[in-house]
Amino acid sequence: MHMVFDVKFDLRRKARLVAGGNFTDPPDTDVFSGVVGIENVRLAMFLCELNGLMQCAADIGNAFLHGVTRELIYMVAGPEFGPEIAGRTLIAVKSIYGLKTSAARFHEVLAASLFRLGFKPSKADTDLWMKDCGTHYEYIATYVDDLLVMSKDPMRIIKALEEEYGALKGVGFPKYYLGGDIGRITEGDQKGMLYTSAKTYITRICDKIESLMDWKGLRNYGCPMEPNYHPELDASPFLTDDAASKYRMMVGSLNWLVTLGRWDVHYVTQTMSRYSMLPREGHLEAMQRVFGYLKNHNKVRVVYDVAEPAHSRFTSPKFDWFEYYGECHEELPHDMPIPKGRPVRISGFFDADHAGCLVTRRSTTGLLMCLNNTPVKSYTKRQATVESATYGSEMVAGRISVEFSIDMRYKLRMLGVPIIGSCVLFGDNQSMIVSTTLPSSSLKKKHNAIGYHRV
Repeated sequence: MHMVFDVKFDLRRKARLVAGGNFTDPPDTDVFSGVVGIENVRLAMFLCELNGLMQCAADIGNAFLHGVTRELIYMVAGPEFGPEIAGRTLIAVKSIYGLKTSAARFHEVLAASLFRLGFKPSKADTDLWMKDCGTHYEYIATYVDDLLVMSKDPMRIIKALEEEYGALKGVGFPKYYLGGDIGRITEGDQKGMLYTSAKTYITRICDKIESLMDWKGLRNYGCPMEPNYHPELDASPFLTDDAASKYRMMVGSLNWLVTLGRWDVHYVTQTMSRYSMLPREGHLEAMQRVFGYLKNHNKVRVVYDVAEPAHSRFTSPKFDWFEYYGECHEELPHDMPIPKGRPVRISGFFDADHAGCLVTRRSTTGLLMCLNNTPVKSYTKRQATVESATYGSEMVAGRISVEFSIDMRYKLRMLGVPIIGSCVLFGDNQSMIVSTTLPSSSLKKKHNAIGYHRV
């Protein structure tokens, strides 16, 4: 056993006695506690706003001690336990913090509690629980011992949980959840709308990097990456081991910012992360620009606008594809819940930079998925193939966007959400759009056939 000390983000001090699970034998059972995906939290928060639900966050105190360990663990008490207990053999019964299986044991206890309250794990994410309330569905997102309750009356659920776990901590509207800021706009045309941002995390990480790298004030830039900079062509000297380690820390921080919704740095993050193992001085200078941009644009936020977009003017003419595919229909999940609440329209924006990498000539796909007027998912990644024309790289990007739209439709259906029509996808390559829209168009590039028919 040993003590662990910590300082929380709001400067609260914390101390905890934990077991040395690293000294115990590897267990033959599951050792993990499931955690809800942040993308799915964003999805649930959108549905919360869409259907007029209230949000309430809560933290179960001393959570792991509510479980019973399956490990046979003992320790010999030291003098700090007092003269009556010192020297005795103590057997662990509760799933003490630090043991390998404690997280899994608590997850079992919490799951049993949520089942008793009428919630069931959704097929979209087993840690995003849902309950049929007649006219709508209510949700609970679980991240180990952190709960986000979305309900017409969330305090009723909180009080039911307090009967089992005692008083919960941090009960109320979540202003800071899983590393991100949450709030409501107080002025302007979007007054009252929910938003999420990463302002607190950006402020902390920029202060840390300025101190760590001795960068005296990060400069302001209008964009995170120099438009004409190609890191694959950078021939500057390699960084020292210490500087390379700090570079990797910055890449990790950017990855977390992308997870929190700072998609404006998604492209530069995936680009610069390719050089994590052997970065150069020029790469570090490019990273300095990224954090200078973030520090001076830390108020960027994702606004949850649930109004339906005006896509009616983009409706495509109906063409007869019967001679190619026969009588086809969308395959619906056989076990999906009955759709309830307000409907949602899915749209996506995709693009590709043809042969953007000047060394491999591979293109990069960019994608942004939206529910109504709210962006909920970003994707940026180098394509696996080398395309000889813009048409090919755009076809790959279009095929990937179709895969993501299918994934989004499945998630929404398994959360009981009514979907309006088909997903509307926006691209900027006319030849690719026309050839995948008109049955009379011909496909001349056979290696694009699978992507063509998928789109």
